[in-house]
Amino acid sequence: MLRLHDIFLRKLVLVFLVHFIVLGTGLYFWIKDIYIEQSKIDLLHNISILSTQAHNFDKIDSTVFNIKKETNLRVTIIAEDGAIIAESDRDKAGMDNHKNRSEIISAKHNEYGSTTRYSDTLETKLFYVAKKVTIQNKTYYIRMARDIDDIVDSSILIFIKVASLFLLFAAFTLWLIIKVSRDIENETENILGFLKDMSQQNRASSIKSSYSVEFHKITKLLTNT
Repeated sequence: MLRLHDIFLRKLVLVFLVHFIVLGTGLYFWIKDIYIEQSKIDLLHNISILSTQAHNFDKIDSTVFNIKKETNLRVTIIAEDGAIIAESDRDKAGMDNHKNRSEIISAKHNEYGSTTRYSDTLETKLFYVAKKVTIQNKTYYIRMARDIDDIVDSSILIFIKVASLFLLFAAFTLWLIIKVSRDIENETENILGFLKDMSQQNRASSIKSSYSVEFHKITKLLTNT
């Protein structure tokens, strides 16, 4: 049979473990969603900046290449019919028509379009954001993409920091509860010792406890007995 202290400690550790797994999993996906949303805002902001600067298509290839170099974002400018006007990561001449890409279709009917998809060009999973813009009275789609691994890495980094703070708080709480549990165990041992003396007719004179009101009442009644 386990001691009261051991039972209490095991149940407490189990509660902390379940809470950490459940809250940790929810926290990670919550942080990841925040980073994806922030990445979407950043990409839309960069698209807006590029749309105001893309007036001379003679130099558009060098422009998107420079953006790629400075931000590590994939940049694609697509004509209304789906033809590639500029591409930062490969030769646009060998690229397929993008008219039926999900983010382009969504951007055609909404404020913007976004999706997460594996890129055969870069051989990695990307988060795409596309927006319809008007340049020189013609409709184009500017699409920017960020490596989803970068988003995941940033999310994990923040999660580790938050989880570390949680574990420090949990460790302090666990230490405090264990201390209280041991104090209660000591008070219980004193009472058991007193009762043992009584059962053996050792005539223990008195027992007193100032740990809590409850223990004070119990020891006072035992002394009277």
